[in-house]
Amino acid sequence: MLMLMLALALVLERDDALSGLLRTLRDLELDDSALGELANEMSVLRQKLPPDVLNGDDPFDPTNPAVIKESLDDIKDFLINRLMSVDL
Repeated sequence: MLMLMLALALVLERDDALSGLLRTLRDLELDDSALGELANEMSVLRQKLPPDVLNGDDPFDPTNPAVIKESLDDIKDFLINRLMSVDL
């Protein structure tokens, strides 16, 4: 966990597009009103998902802010790993 936090701090200091995206994701995660707006925008996606995705054993509701926050964590981890493995 400490290594991930240090990696995140290093990545956030960079001046490139992926680091900027990571900063935006971090800011979105901290802004409940922006997260709510994103949840509303995700309603179009939700309508296109098959019922078994929404109601299956492991349901995924892209309009649920808690689900969005969890997804943001996964995206941040992916971006950090990508940024740390490639010299941009």
